Amino acid sequence: MPKAKTTVEQLALFGGQPVHEREWPAWPRAGMSAQRAVLDVLHSQKWTVTARTRTASSYERQFAEAFAESVGRRHGVPTSSGSAALTIALQALDIGPGDEVIVPGMTWVACASAVAHLGAVPVLVDINPQSLCMDPIQVEAAIGPRTKVLLAVHMYSSRANMRQLLAICAKHNILLVEDGSQAHGAYLDEGKVGSFGIVSVFSFQQTKLLTAGEGGIAVTDAPDIYDRLQKLRADGRLYQDEPDRTGFYDLADVGGMLGRNLCLSEFHAAILLEGLRRLSRENAHRAWMADELATRLAQWGGVELVSAPLSPKKGATFYKIPLRLQDEALLTIGPRKLAEALSAELQLPVEPLDRPLSDHPLYRPLASPLVARVPGLGEQVDPTRFALPAAWEAWDQCVGLPHPCLLGGLPEVEAIVDALKKIRKHANALITSE
Repeated sequence: MPKAKTTVEQLALFGGQPVHEREWPAWPRAGMSAQRAVLDVLHSQKWTVTARTRTASSYERQFAEAFAESVGRRHGVPTSSGSAALTIALQALDIGPGDEVIVPGMTWVACASAVAHLGAVPVLVDINPQSLCMDPIQVEAAIGPRTKVLLAVHMYSSRANMRQLLAICAKHNILLVEDGSQAHGAYLDEGKVGSFGIVSVFSFQQTKLLTAGEGGIAVTDAPDIYDRLQKLRADGRLYQDEPDRTGFYDLADVGGMLGRNLCLSEFHAAILLEGLRRLSRENAHRAWMADELATRLAQWGGVELVSAPLSPKKGATFYKIPLRLQDEALLTIGPRKLAEALSAELQLPVEPLDRPLSDHPLYRPLASPLVARVPGLGEQVDPTRFALPAAWEAWDQCVGLPHPCLLGGLPEVEAIVDALKKIRKHANALITSE
């Protein structure tokens, strides 16, 4: 018996019994209506918007309209990925060599890579420690004569301060592109996430709150930009003006721009339509569990759930849930080793936050052939020239929980807190381990 007790008390990372051994809520999800829709696509002989139609309206076009309406926009153009949506958004605004785009220094690499792939310069700016989104003060300091676009990204279950960022864009006459890939369904007093940019983009990659495995969308209110977005993602083609007709194509050969085939499949669109109907309900449950988690963490005091003081508080959605270490022993362990130990205790993939882009292994713009061939561009895009002290501090202090952990109930929330307490109790074992 004493041996068994010792095993239970040991960290799971060292062979002890995990705090949580039950199954976590599955992700991604798909309801019966999604299964019926996928079968409908399968037997329709129309698997993509670029094929001839046999139905009154393609799933792709239905989803484009439904999603745009959900974020308060007039037009939506689905794409094969979030990166594709961001690329055509920048191209629709004529971003290219000689232009600068301001990008948060702590975000997913595609936000900066999409800019560099067009021959433009991603200017990395530091984050606000309270929100982990770009700091408006740093944004204004980074604006120069070649700045054309500010890319505002909502990150880590927070929302960028759109009131301040929009004011900065208006003051300096630059365009705002908004990336809501981590904030489906979120909103601020000023409006819904996705309603702010001249173009706003979202990703539907498998980990996202709304997903079909892959996919993306660009939304806008401007008819001319809408036309450009369509042409850029479908080899110069636009949706037909007249109602879809059996045996005809949904898209008309218009031309006038050099586009590519970046279309979303009908299968993806069918799954996304069903997920969009569940999104508000799932977001509300995650928010409830996040409140419970924040309360329990505050009562303990060793870790806090990072939350930006933006209004309304209930407007946040929870994707990658950031926990900031406050206890000295946990800070000594560090987020990398703590994430490993927490993953073992919870049987759940816990990770550090994204490594800042000034030294991220996946962001290597100097390796691009385009950069190498343009004189002087390498020096401009070199990410090491950007100082990001707040981003590096957050990377050294925070871990991120995956959102499915909030789709359970109070026992799952309590398991997260219990696992953190257990790790704190055995901190010396982790600190001294190699």
